[in-house]
Amino acid sequence: MRIEMVRRSAVMLYLSMVFSVFSIAQNTTSTITGTTTDSEDILPGAVVKVTEVESGVSYSAISNQKGQFRITGLTPGGPYRLEVSYVGHKKSVIDIKRISLGEVYSCNVKLASGNELQEVIVKGQAAALRKTG
Repeated sequence: MRIEMVRRSAVMLYLSMVFSVFSIAQNTTSTITGTTTDSEDILPGAVVKVTEVESGVSYSAISNQKGQFRITGLTPGGPYRLEVSYVGHKKSVIDIKRISLGEVYSCNVKLASGNELQEVIVKGQAAALRKTG
C-alpha cells in the first residue's frame, strides 16, 4: 500500500513538471522576420519599422550582414504596416492584415533602386567679431 502511494505521488509529480514546462513554453506574442534585398544583392543595414496601425505602437530593427531582420514581441492581431528603407533605394511599405498568436510571419522585402536623397543646402553668416585691446 505504501509503495502504491509513492508511485502515485511520483506520477503526479512527473505530470505536474511536464505540464509546467508546456505552460512556460506558451508564446503570447508574434514575430515578423524577413530579408531585405534589391534586384542584385542583399541589403545589410536596412531600417525596418513595424507599426500597429490602430494603436500607433512601433517596433524597429536593422537588417544584419545577411540582410535578415527579426522583430519580436508583437501583439497578435493587426493590422500592421511594415516599412523598409535603405539609402539610395525607394522605401517599401507593406500592409499586413493580421498576425496570429505565436506566428512567425515571414516577409521578404525587395527594394527598388532609386535615389531618394535630396540636396540640402545650409547657409549661414559669420557673426562680426570685435577686436579689443
